[in-house]
Amino acid sequence: MANKLSPEAQHSKDVLKPCFIITPIGSANSDIFKKADGLIKSVIRPILNLHGFEAVPAYEISSAGSITKQVIEHVINDELVIANLTGINPNVMYELALRHAYQKKVISMAERGTLLPFDISDQRTVFYEDSLYGSEIVKPELEKAIIEVLTGEVKSNPVIDSIKEAAVINAAGEKSDTKYLLDRFDRLERMISNQQAFRPGNYIKKGNTAKNEYYITISDPNKLLKGEDIYIKLINHSTILSTYFTNYVVKEDTVTVILPVSDNDILDLILRIVMDSGLVFEYKVVAFS
Repeated sequence: MANKLSPEAQHSKDVLKPCFIITPIGSANSDIFKKADGLIKSVIRPILNLHGFEAVPAYEISSAGSITKQVIEHVINDELVIANLTGINPNVMYELALRHAYQKKVISMAERGTLLPFDISDQRTVFYEDSLYGSEIVKPELEKAIIEVLTGEVKSNPVIDSIKEAAVINAAGEKSDTKYLLDRFDRLERMISNQQAFRPGNYIKKGNTAKNEYYITISDPNKLLKGEDIYIKLINHSTILSTYFTNYVVKEDTVTVILPVSDNDILDLILRIVMDSGLVFEYKVVAFS
């Protein structure tokens, strides 16, 4: 666990390292600004101070010179960066991509209900509720994320994963990234395992008028995504899933979706899409005559 500063040191910005906050800003009196600034002041800054960092959003940079240049320098050079993805702001996504390109440590946060783009939906995100209660609940989650990020290594993000994939594809005659290939084979193995577990047509025959509910429990085989994150990843992955996945139960590490369908073709399609997302599932059927 990271060493915490003494109370005196916590209040001295001279000993705090900068942690740039990638965040939507909006105009000074806008709801976007008030929410973003409130999150920084009530949650992010106090937790960062405990671990030797000072939150630095762009609108608090007061040094002379180009703000854009200073923002980029912080995004690239700060030991730690926190990105607020709420609203999927274009500037936020650009700065996050830049941080990813340099393979630097970053923690993503987003207000609950934010639909993350597919490219980053499988990356760990700390979700929070925009309320006084929510701000207290998310503090230990953010602190845990800070400790894990600072003590770990950046092994994966959408940019470096794409670079690895391109290198493997174009590495004619060159030694490829073994770990990357093993990860790809591991995903293929999970998909095959899911495929073998699922046998369409076993339960509902066409023309059967009975009402049936399928209970599909979905999880992340890598144990990185929480239940809420899994659900958001699924509905971002396919508009079909967002249409059918309206009745669901979120637990700590799983999502159980209840589907009132009576045709195997629909179930078959949905499970194939879930498999394609890289997640794993178990399911059962409850029939009502």
